[in-house]
Amino acid sequence: MMKIISPSLLVLSLLSTQAWAQAADPSAAPETTRAAVTDRTRADAPMALDEAYELALDYDAEYKLAEAEFDVNKTAAKQSMAAYLPSASYSMTNIPTDGLTRQVFSVNQPIVSLERLAVLRQRGPRRRYADTYLLFRQNELAQRVLKSVADYVRANESAKLNAAKVRALSEQSVRATRLYKGGLGTVTDARELEVRYQQAKAAQILLESERGAVAARLRSLTGVDISDKDFILPDRVPRIALLPKEELEPGVQTNPSVIAAGLSERVAKLDAQRAKWGLLPTVNGSASYTLASGRSISFVGITVSAPINAGGIFSAQASSASARRSSEERRRIQEQAKVGFQRLYGLVSGGDAALQSSALAIEAAEQSVVANQKSYDGGVRSNLDVVNAIQTAFEVKSQYVNSAMSLAENYLDLQLTAGVSAAEAIASVQKFMFRGQR
Repeated sequence: MMKIISPSLLVLSLLSTQAWAQAADPSAAPETTRAAVTDRTRADAPMALDEAYELALDYDAEYKLAEAEFDVNKTAAKQSMAAYLPSASYSMTNIPTDGLTRQVFSVNQPIVSLERLAVLRQRGPRRRYADTYLLFRQNELAQRVLKSVADYVRANESAKLNAAKVRALSEQSVRATRLYKGGLGTVTDARELEVRYQQAKAAQILLESERGAVAARLRSLTGVDISDKDFILPDRVPRIALLPKEELEPGVQTNPSVIAAGLSERVAKLDAQRAKWGLLPTVNGSASYTLASGRSISFVGITVSAPINAGGIFSAQASSASARRSSEERRRIQEQAKVGFQRLYGLVSGGDAALQSSALAIEAAEQSVVANQKSYDGGVRSNLDVVNAIQTAFEVKSQYVNSAMSLAENYLDLQLTAGVSAAEAIASVQKFMFRGQR
């Protein structure tokens, strides 16, 4: 979403303070400092979510492109100042047939030009737009980092859970085979356990491949290799310290997408004004010096010009239509942000409560496995009952991991929608999701 040239892109990107721009400027974060963070992370502790975000700020190719775009937009904003600056020109004409050489020096200073005034007034919105563009891309980067981390956690935890299931099924398979050979079990139980065991082993190969692929994707964002000690999900995720809806909701009007929409509308209206005022006469101060055949002519005075161009009328009408479209787009973005906030708040508050219930389900599933194993040893349950209990425990734990990471993503989106900065939002997710890894 962006580029002042395109209103549709403009809507997805705007605002930030000068401090934000400096924080994102590569010159403000020397490579040696970032390298030190990397060395400390790899050597001393598991990588934290906020550290991954910091590394991505300095490495991710897509974000580095956004920084370059930021410089372009800043320069475009500065160009608006030139609207009322004087201009100078020099020309030389040589006519061989007449043996005449004419040199003309001229200087022009706009005095009254409403069209140029409209261009000059775009400087502030364009400058703020450049800042917001970078802020928007930081939010986008935070979402991509968390999405990659969430995918890695899902793949890593699934591989570990499946490995535990493989071990449990292996033990049950050995037990079933021993009982069958001792005349105390059935061949059906032994064969059923062998099938389940081999299926779990095959799944483990695929899960480990998926974990490697996701780790490679995360490396493409951060520039560092991911190890087994990174992003370990705790056995039980703590409750989120969610602020009341009334405290968060006012921030919706300060998130980059909403501010971007407002600035986009402002620029579009000024552009429509520029096109309309371009049909009016302009007054310039002019000075010229002409040298030809050893004679010179000087002129200093006022120049009045009145454009007569039918195409300008249609251009003004098109710009007015674009301004109206930009206003409707701003209103649409604002409504989307309000509805999105309500939806995300419900998902986070409900998902937080549901996650705590899922943790209790894990405890019950683990107890069920133990109870079925004891009942099987006592001859009350079959081997298949034990296997089903093991499979249920695996599914419950996998669901818990998926729910936890979905909650983390929704929590980040909620904060960003409520106008919280990307760095602060990432740090909040780190606190509740990977507490103790920082």
